[in-house]
Amino acid sequence: MVQGLEDVMSNIRALRDKGQRAQKDALNKMGDTFENTLRENIPVGMQHGYEIHLAEDVKKGTPRMRQGILSLKVGLAGSASTGELPAWYAHFADTGSMKKAPTFFSEKSRDQSIPELKQDVIDQFKKELGS
Repeated sequence: MVQGLEDVMSNIRALRDKGQRAQKDALNKMGDTFENTLRENIPVGMQHGYEIHLAEDVKKGTPRMRQGILSLKVGLAGSASTGELPAWYAHFADTGSMKKAPTFFSEKSRDQSIPELKQDVIDQFKKELGS
């Protein structure tokens, strides 16, 4: 009886480890997908007479555990004060200003990516855990 319980617990631990590995792999794949979509939708802008490409400031982080949830950040590094562009530049490129029409590239990127991101998660879990 005890031997059977140990086998069950061992199988549960192995499944948990596979699930965590599948989560990290799926998050990385989703991050790559969203990063590419965001780069495609970001417009080219001007600042002080030379071209600035917001797409060059798009960065993908690494999966991190926060409050028991595995998460990954993808976005403009300048808006986090780590890139070359200030946060206001990305904001005005997205929502517009008096002199610039809005592009809504962040919302457009999110809407375009959702079906592909869902499929990335499904594929990764099927690959790791079986169908």
